[in-house]
Amino acid sequence: MRLRTFYRRTLAFYWRTNLAVALCVAAGTAVLTGALLVGDSMRGSLAEHALRRLGRIDHVLVAGRFFGQELASRLDDLMDARTSRTAVQPAILLTGGVTHADSRRGASRVAVFGVDSSFWRLDERRPGAPLAPGVEREAILNEPLARELGASPGDDVLVRIERASPVPAETLLGRRDDNSMTLRVTVSGVVHAAGLGGFSLSPSQYQPLNLFVPLETLQQALDQERRVNALFFADDGTGAERAGVGSDNPQRLLTTSLTLEDLGLRLRVQQDRGYLSLESERMLIEPPVEAAATAAAASLGAPVCPILTYLANSIAGGPSDPTGKPWTVIPYSTVTAVDLDAHRPMADVTMVDGTPAPALGPDEILLNDWAAAELGAAAGDRIRLTYYLSGPLGRLETEQTDFILRGVVGLAGTAADPGWTPEYRGMTDAVRVSDWNPPFPV
Repeated sequence: MRLRTFYRRTLAFYWRTNLAVALCVAAGTAVLTGALLVGDSMRGSLAEHALRRLGRIDHVLVAGRFFGQELASRLDDLMDARTSRTAVQPAILLTGGVTHADSRRGASRVAVFGVDSSFWRLDERRPGAPLAPGVEREAILNEPLARELGASPGDDVLVRIERASPVPAETLLGRRDDNSMTLRVTVSGVVHAAGLGGFSLSPSQYQPLNLFVPLETLQQALDQERRVNALFFADDGTGAERAGVGSDNPQRLLTTSLTLEDLGLRLRVQQDRGYLSLESERMLIEPPVEAAATAAAASLGAPVCPILTYLANSIAGGPSDPTGKPWTVIPYSTVTAVDLDAHRPMADVTMVDGTPAPALGPDEILLNDWAAAELGAAAGDRIRLTYYLSGPLGRLETEQTDFILRGVVGLAGTAADPGWTPEYRGMTDAVRVSDWNPPFPV
C-alpha cells in the first residue's frame, strides 16, 4: 500500500476524531488571534490616551525645589538659536487637596498646576486660553474633579497645598509648623479630561483630578515670585519633536543654561577678607555640589576650606567646683567645625597669646575670649554643648556633648568672621535675639 493511500484511508476512517481536532485547533487559533488583536488595540488605545493627555508636551522637568522662571526664557532662546522646534513653558506643579467651600465635599491627591494662558496652546485640540492672563483667584477644574466636588463655574473652592521651603521640614532649620496653606479660588470653568485638562505624568488608566490656577497667583501665594518648579518642553505643532527630528536634548541644554541661583546656591564675596563663600538655600551643601565646587576651585588653583556652622542651644562649663555650684550657661551660640591645621591660612585662627590655634582632637574645643570670660573657663576645663537633633518624623531631640577646652582664641580676624555663619531668614537678619523667628522653640 502506498503511503498516500494509507493517509487517505486513515483520515477517512477516523474522520470524526480528526474533525474534532480540527475544530479545536480552529477555536484555539481564533481565541489567540482575537486576544492578540484586542491586546494590540488596547496598547494602541492606551498609548493614544496617554499622548492625548500630554498634548504637544514631549519633555517635562519637575524639580524638588523652586528655581528662577528665567531659566525657561534662557532655554527658549538657546533652542531658537539652534533652530529647534521646541518651546519651553514654566509652571508650578504641586499635589494638594480641594474642598468645595459650600458643600464641604472634598478631594485628595489633586494635581495643582500654576500655568499661564500660553499653557493651553500646547493642547493638540487647541481649545484656546480658558484662563485669561492676569485673572487672580480663579481656577479651572477638569471634569473628574468637578464631578468629585459637585462644583460648577461660579463656585468657590479651597485649595490646600504645602508651603514652599528650600529647607527640608524634617531637618533642624526646616519649618514644621504652619507648613501648609489654603488658597480660596473661584471656579471660572471646567475643561474636558481628554486633552491637557487630563494632563498627568503617571501612566494610569484612571482620570486624574486636576486644578489649574494662574501662575502668578500661585507664585504670590507661595511667596515664590518669578520662581517655578517645573518646565514643559513642547514642539511647534508639526510633530517634529515626537518624531525625534531637529530637537535638542533638554537635559543636555540644561548644563549650559543653569545658574547658581537655579540650583539654590549663592556666592558671597567677602571683599575685605579675600575669599568667596559658597552657600546653599537648603543650609547644607549636598555632596555632589561640594565635589563639583572643590574640583572647580582646584582647576583655578584656589584653596578650599569646608566649614560647618551649627546653632547650639547653650554652652556651659567652667572650673570644677567641689561645692556643686552650677555652671554658667551661655544661650544660643554658633559652633563652627573646621580643620584648622589642614586649611591655613584661610582658617587662620590665633590664640589670645598670639600663637596659631592648634589642631584639635575629637573631644577638644576652642572658645573665643568673650565666651571663656563669661564661663570663667580655662584650658583643661569641661565644656558642655546642648543642641537639637532632628529625630524620627522631624521630631526635635535635645542632645548634649562634653568637650575639653583646649584653649582660648582672640575674638578678632578669622575668629570674628561673620561669613562663617550662613544666612537664614528670620535669624541672621534680626537685630536682636528677641526678634528671631526660628523654626524651633526658643
